[in-house]
Order: sequence, then C-alpha cells, then structure tokens
Amino acid sequence: MNKPWFNIARESGAISRFHTRNMLYKQSIAEHSYNAIIIALELMNDVEEIDEKRLILYLSLHDLSEASTGDVHGGAKKHNKELKKILDQMEYTWVKDNVPEYLQHAFVLSYKEKLIAKISDLLEALHTALIEVRLGNDVLKSAVNDVWNTLVEKFIEASNFDLTLARNTDKILSWLEKEYEIEMSRSIDYEQCTWEVK
Repeated sequence: MNKPWFNIARESGAISRFHTRNMLYKQSIAEHSYNAIIIALELMNDVEEIDEKRLILYLSLHDLSEASTGDVHGGAKKHNKELKKILDQMEYTWVKDNVPEYLQHAFVLSYKEKLIAKISDLLEALHTALIEVRLGNDVLKSAVNDVWNTLVEKFIEASNFDLTLARNTDKILSWLEKEYEIEMSRSIDYEQCTWEVK
C-alpha cells in the first residue's frame, strides 16, 4: 500500500538542502519552502494577473518530489540540460502519481507566476548561502556566485516582463547585494587561527 501523500510531504520536509555541500546549518526543504513563500509575498505585492493562492500553494509543495530525487544542486541542472530534462520529467511524474488531483492545479502556473516562484526560490537560496558564508563557511562562496548570477538573469527577465515585479525584486536584491558585498569580501586568515591539541 502506498503512503498517503501528506505522509510523504511530512517526510520530504526533513530532506536537507545543499546536501552535496558541507553546511554548518542543515536547512530542510520545509524551511526553504516557508522562506520562499515569505519572499514571494513581498514579490507579489501589487503585481497584477497572478493567482496568489495558487502560487503560495505551489511554493509550499514545489520540492515534494525531492522525496524521491533528493535536492539536486542547481548548478548541475543549469549546466547539464539533459539532467534537467530528466529531473523535470521525474518531478512531473512524481506529482501526477503522488499529489492528490485537487492540488495538482498548483503546478500549472502562468509565465509570471513561474517567474515569481523561481525568483523567490533563488532569493531564498542566496540568503541561505550568505548566512553560511557569514558563519565562516567559505566553501559556499562559489554557490553564492552561481545563485547571484542566475538571479541577475531572472531580474533582467522580470524587468522586461513586469515593472512592478522588477521593482519588488529590486528591493530585496538591493538589501541582499549589501550582504553579498560584505560577505564575499570577507576572508578567513587561517594563520590567525590557533588550535590547541590536548
């Protein structure tokens, strides 16, 4: 007998993000989804022709398929189109097979809604990676740069499509840009570190 979908949802919430990287703080998919929703609420402010309820529902469920795939690194999907295609198909099949029919409409978004969802997802990933760098995890600096570059591409796309969305994205990006500059310029002087072995 298959598990009820809500049981799978609860279990997938415990899956770690960035699991292929050494993280000081393990963020769960559930935490990521919640944070992405909060960001989306700011991005959606005054944006017309979107279904806010559907978008929030989508963001709360968007990584459920990672119960079967795990959290695949965004850079891997960006640089390997074939892998992305396979994962997209796996996600589609997983949603079709596991998410109740009455919730599947959440996965059918307009172009503008998809753009908001993607920008929210990226902003949340950037913020998480910046926190790691702030805590001294310099390994995440390359992830910060990858996410930042992708965000700039999506910001340009938003600017060409919807000025209100671009304005809302710019507000968050401006704040994160300050964080980005501070954290990326900081480096650890390992010669200053002392270790006592007893």
